[in-house]
Amino acid sequence: FAGAISRVLRDPDLRRRLSEAGLRNARDYVPDRMLERVLAVYDRARAEGAPAVADLHDRPAVWETHEQELRGALDGITAGSKKD
Repeated sequence: FAGAISRVLRDPDLRRRLSEAGLRNARDYVPDRMLERVLAVYDRARAEGAPAVADLHDRPAVWETHEQELRGALDGITAGSKKD
């Protein structure tokens, strides 16, 4: 580990590449991107007929409720980020 840190400290090109890669990777973890992925999972599960976790007797209503909440949250996050 110490050798790897030493190498990064001595090599400006490696530092730059690692920094750029880290920033690219970080963009995948902003709230709106993460929520889009969660919605995609829900959409796939729903398309495959997976039961809702909260209530197995009322699957469609539970899915619709959660989907609307998540999409509403996504809209709020996206709207907030556009103001910045």
